[in-house]
Amino acid sequence: MLNAISLASITAILSLSIYGAYIARPCPSEDGIACTWNATTQGNGTGHSFTAISERRAIYWN
Repeated sequence: MLNAISLASITAILSLSIYGAYIARPCPSEDGIACTWNATTQGNGTGHSFTAISERRAIYWN
């Protein structure tokens, strides 16, 4: 018997794969979109790391 996968589970899996693509792609500059800026290794080595989702939305890591 197969277990039904809920819509929430499917959404969570798709979200993780989309965010995973953003995390795997480094930003070419600090104003990049759909990428991750690692402040420790990019730019002058200071500041905040973030994943840019769109022009107005970002997830800050520190």
